[in-house]
Amino acid sequence: MSLIERVTRVMTQRRLEQYKYTYLKYYKKHRKYQNTVLVESTHGDGFYGHMFYVVKEIRASYAEMKVYVAVNPEKLTEVKAILQRENIEGVQLVPYLSNQYGELLACAEYLFNDTSFYDFFIKQDFQKYFNIWHGTPLKCLGKDDGDVAGMGNVQKNFYAADALVVSNDYTRDKMIQSFNLDRVMRGDVLVSPSPRNSILGDQAAWTSIRKQYQLENKEALVYMPTWRGDVVNVNSDVSSVVKLLTALDTALADDQVLFVKLHPFQAKLAKLDFSQYQHIVAFPTDVESYMFLAGTDALITDYSSIMYDYMNTRKPVALYVYDKKNYYASRGCYEDIDDYPFTQAHNVQALCDWVSSHHKAIDYSDDFANRYVGADSETGTKELVAYLFTHYGNGEAVTTSNISALCPYNGKETVAIYSGPLWNNGITTALLNTLNNVDVDARNYVVFFQKSSVNVKFTHVLFNLPKGVTFYPVPGGVLGDTFERFAVRRYIRSEHFKLAPFSTATEKVYRREYRRILGGLDPDYLIHYTGFERGYSEMIASLRSERVKTAIFVHTDMFEERKLRGKGLNWKMTARAYKYADKVVLVSEELRQDFVAGFPDTANKITIVDNFLGSETVQQAAEESGLTAIIEGPVTYSNNSRAEEAVINSLGGNHVNFAMPAANDFVGKVLLTRYAQRHQFKHVEQALPAIQAAINTKMANYVQLKAPIDFSTNDLYAMYGVSKLRLLDDLLNKQIKVFINVGRMAEQKGHDRLINSFVEVHKQYPNTRLVIVAPHGDLRRETIQWIRDSGCSGSIYLLGSMDNPYSLMKMADAFVFTSRFEGLGLVVFEALALDMDVITVNLPETVAMLEPGNAMIAENDDAAITKTWLAYMQHGFERKPFNFAIHNDSSVAQFEQIFK
Repeated sequence: MSLIERVTRVMTQRRLEQYKYTYLKYYKKHRKYQNTVLVESTHGDGFYGHMFYVVKEIRASYAEMKVYVAVNPEKLTEVKAILQRENIEGVQLVPYLSNQYGELLACAEYLFNDTSFYDFFIKQDFQKYFNIWHGTPLKCLGKDDGDVAGMGNVQKNFYAADALVVSNDYTRDKMIQSFNLDRVMRGDVLVSPSPRNSILGDQAAWTSIRKQYQLENKEALVYMPTWRGDVVNVNSDVSSVVKLLTALDTALADDQVLFVKLHPFQAKLAKLDFSQYQHIVAFPTDVESYMFLAGTDALITDYSSIMYDYMNTRKPVALYVYDKKNYYASRGCYEDIDDYPFTQAHNVQALCDWVSSHHKAIDYSDDFANRYVGADSETGTKELVAYLFTHYGNGEAVTTSNISALCPYNGKETVAIYSGPLWNNGITTALLNTLNNVDVDARNYVVFFQKSSVNVKFTHVLFNLPKGVTFYPVPGGVLGDTFERFAVRRYIRSEHFKLAPFSTATEKVYRREYRRILGGLDPDYLIHYTGFERGYSEMIASLRSERVKTAIFVHTDMFEERKLRGKGLNWKMTARAYKYADKVVLVSEELRQDFVAGFPDTANKITIVDNFLGSETVQQAAEESGLTAIIEGPVTYSNNSRAEEAVINSLGGNHVNFAMPAANDFVGKVLLTRYAQRHQFKHVEQALPAIQAAINTKMANYVQLKAPIDFSTNDLYAMYGVSKLRLLDDLLNKQIKVFINVGRMAEQKGHDRLINSFVEVHKQYPNTRLVIVAPHGDLRRETIQWIRDSGCSGSIYLLGSMDNPYSLMKMADAFVFTSRFEGLGLVVFEALALDMDVITVNLPETVAMLEPGNAMIAENDDAAITKTWLAYMQHGFERKPFNFAIHNDSSVAQFEQIFK
């Protein structure tokens, strides 16, 4: 991309996101607009519910407050009409994401929201932020919904908030749990009267609405469904709504009227023509929603939180839940509505019957209503606003029995750990081992990572973190003006670009970035655990004047790493992090001497923390049968030609017809059914009962099986495929010796010499096999070629990422470790935890932890690896068990030194 194209792209982006630049300009000025309130509802999409009643109360009781409401431009006329109708004066409407909006978001003393501010928002130290959550949840939220990537910005907003306001204890518990607020959120979670519900029991509102909309002699019903569909299924969802309304229109009497208010997303898509109905009309837009609800006679909804709020009217509620089974299965819910005392209609006819009835009884009790709306009252909004302005402002605190505050923060030190994307690699394993062994109750541990790096394949790791460890997917990117963006880009990308204006700008940007993502948490310690990611290295360097204590881990020989990675490792920024961090943590004493020689400034702040070896975790994972562990793992390369040729020859021999299109898939799938008939994999067939049992055991973790699944031999062959069948057969064959290695396809891991050494071993011992589990790496093409050129490719398997490699390792005979350098060869100790024989190169950081007899050790060169491997084949190895308990206790004590 040319310089002109880059500049054009930057300027275009700036024009589209001008509000961010305006926000940043005023954020830097740190100017407080005293007694100024910015109110935002659903990202400016409307002005109703909580925010409407909060604004109404502020204008009525706090004349000194200047009130601004952020509204999407297309909604301005509608909102102005509502304000005029309610005689609410002194409110200024601000176009959402305008320059004025950016200025107010940075400077207003008070901020109110009912969802979240966008991820660029950084709360100033003089601002008071109140998030009044928009409903009582039936549907699972945050992590309970499995939406790890989607929860990050809401979580960030809650960490920044002075008060998160909910309407009942049940909601408070769910919000704290689902958004990882427990132990660490510094603000309060208030159970308070719900502002929007204050109007629902107002008799004057009832009379006014009935008169205005000519409902004195009518029964007014409301249909307010939640959004069920997605963008893909919009048409079918809208079609079902039309069919329902057509049926209801026929069932309704002349003295009945049904007002329809669809979910905002659905409403934009449906564009219903209400003129075709006699008894059905659109929900009015010239009045605030809850004010209109106050004048109605009954509610039809489904899984929406409106069901709880409407109980304030003491009017009937019906739930149209024709799709309950599917909805619960796809969305997940906290409670079963079958336990709720609301009328349920499971089909159109049942709903029409309920609508036709003029004797709709209230079927919920006071006790049930009190659980969800017990704090609500007609004066609830006044009480809440007074509480917020006085408890968090400068006024004298107001005492009220209707509001209870709970601060989730437990007062302990908070440790924020940048974990990286939690890929399936050694650093992730080391971190998980650490968290599983240290006392996570002594401090609050928050593992954070970029939201954009979340991979669905690895999210299960987050849900298996020790109880008490919080995870936080960080939303958005760094915030900077035009020069800062340019400066950071140049400074990060160029190793030799060190001009003061650029380094200074970069430092300011990352100090700001720390406040953006972690300011609400206000951690006592920040640990850059991966030690590589340059942005977080710069963040460590930029925080030397801040209260937070910083540490950066060194997991490997950084000088060797620099040789291999070249420009991929920004040495300048890494060195700055080492220089300015409060602690530099090495994972082996063997790294110290060279490290101090290269970074003399670190001599007095180095802490050694031997990696936790995670033996119990490995052993627990290995309890899964290897027969199932390999099903999901991809085969990167395997030479199946010998097996295929055997079957082809049995059928009549090879025949190539160039007039036909390629049919490798066709032939392969047809041949697969013939392997069983020829008993090509007899050891797999002999293990059929064990394989069936293992598959059913694992299936039961995912599916509630009515009965065990019966697998035939052909089923299994189709399930595994030829490569895995060959591998299983070799693993189950006692006459074959299987060696395994686990590590990414990188020069550091030494797969070239692993393969070369195996070639020499295989020449003398043909009944040997090599399995390489390599999740990823930049030498993928080269690794495959090494295997192809080996002369024994039919005896080597190259597998991809496996959720559980330990079960497969346990089935092998020995582990071979050939890395050129490591901070610690953790996988060596994982193999020892599985009671495996180990052949390892002599890496000081790894061997230093071994005792004589734990493993066979080869000098760190190709010839020595081959020699040691052959010696193992000739004489075997009498292995001495490794003592894991001693090393784990030592690592715990070492880890505590980070906080001294």
